[in-house]
Amino acid sequence: MNVITACEFLGLGSCWVAGDKKPCAETVRELLNVPGEYTLVALIPAGYPKERSGDKHKKGIGEVTFINTCDRKV
Repeated sequence: MNVITACEFLGLGSCWVAGDKKPCAETVRELLNVPGEYTLVALIPAGYPKERSGDKHKKGIGEVTFINTCDRKV
């Protein structure tokens, strides 16, 4: 997540890709010379996007939090 956050800060587009679940995992392993005893957990491609979406709507605090209470007397 830190790599994706850093990419966003730098204006780069990125995406988390489950490395060992993809059919291209072995091709990527060979391309990057990754030894066989390592598992490709994730791949994070990064680059400058053709387009950037506009300002994202940031949800208000009331939309992302709640208070859970218990009214039962103990």
